Parts: sequence; C-alpha cells; structure tokens
Amino acid sequence: MIAKNNKYPYAKLMFDIIGILTFIGVMIIIIMNFYMRKSNTAFEMGFNVTGSSFILLCVLLCITIFCAIASTIFKRIK
Repeated sequence: MIAKNNKYPYAKLMFDIIGILTFIGVMIIIIMNFYMRKSNTAFEMGFNVTGSSFILLCVLLCITIFCAIASTIFKRIK
C-alpha cells in the first residue's frame, strides 16, 4: 500500500508486491509436495521437498525474507 508520508513509497510497494508473490510461490510448492499417510497404527502428514523444488523453495524463502526486511526499512524512512 502506498503511504504518502514515506520517502520512497514506490520502492516499498515494489518490495511488498515481490514479497507477496514469492510467499505465494512458497505456499504453492508446499501444497504441491504435501502428503498424508494413514495405517492401522499410525498417521503421518507433512511435505517432502527434494531436488530442484528444494532449491527453488530456498531461493523463494530468501527473497521473501529479504523483501520483508527491505519493506520494514523503507517503512521507517520518513
């Protein structure tokens, strides 16, 4: 959201949008790799990310964290 009292409102908006999109990408990867197993003695659920999906997940998480930090910094600059 663009705030008029920020010094760089469009830079903050750009980091917000990129952060939201990368978080959606992380959630899609987790949902696509979700599993549930049930047997007579146990119940198991989780997500298994391997190979290139794991690398993509790590990159998207790093971008999300970076965008959150940058957005906070731009929010505090007045």
